[in-house]
Amino acid sequence: RVEVTSLLWTSELGNDTNIRPSQLRDRGIVGPIEELRSSEGKTIAFDITAPCQVSVEIGDEDLLFPDEDAYYRFADLLLFINPPVALMPHQFPIVTGSSCTSSEPDRSCVIANTDDDCDLNITVGIDQDLLFRHSGGDGLTYYKWGDGCGYDPKKIGLMSGARVFLEENVVVYARIVSEGGEGTGVYGYGIVSNQFMGGHKNISTASNVIDLNGNSSEVFGAVVLDSVYRNVQLGAWSSASYMKVLSWNMETDCVNMRGP
Repeated sequence: RVEVTSLLWTSELGNDTNIRPSQLRDRGIVGPIEELRSSEGKTIAFDITAPCQVSVEIGDEDLLFPDEDAYYRFADLLLFINPPVALMPHQFPIVTGSSCTSSEPDRSCVIANTDDDCDLNITVGIDQDLLFRHSGGDGLTYYKWGDGCGYDPKKIGLMSGARVFLEENVVVYARIVSEGGEGTGVYGYGIVSNQFMGGHKNISTASNVIDLNGNSSEVFGAVVLDSVYRNVQLGAWSSASYMKVLSWNMETDCVNMRGP
């Protein structure tokens, strides 16, 4: 059951409500919309029966979007209903004290940490897991190298079979790049951000926040934030599931799946 309150709504915006993509309502994943209150904003409620990603728009469409500029400044609500972690294709490593063990045999595991070095890239070895842990509590846990590395973010390089795991409420200020390694992956509901690039396009060294261009790679669940050029690139026979891409820069509307 989901309840949403818009404090920006007034009667001048009309009484319609849209939950997009609309095909989720046609398929019964999003249930009928019930209006609960319309004083001091508007509150609606609806049921969601399966993992999905939706935009909630309260008001008549022609009044919310009177011109093209309205699409750029519209404050909709995005809801991400994720599958349980237990349903991910690969499970998180097991943590014991200050070390970790991969959930699958014949793999190694390391727990991520940061330092002040922006120049030396991080390499995740063949068939190795790199785990970004949340420190506990209600807030976010940030992984930032140096000053955030500005126009040239820290690069996490993945060799064949390497995987990065992002615990929920983790923010990693870096790029994740496979350099052609096959069978790589990024898993979890954490955030990979290029915020410290400040919108500057450094195409030669920072194209795509996640760039797993080797074959048979996978991204499951990750949030990609503040890209400056493209967003995600995956090699042939790869897959992307429940990924969220949020960016406000030009030429950042791309998730590129390379062909064979």
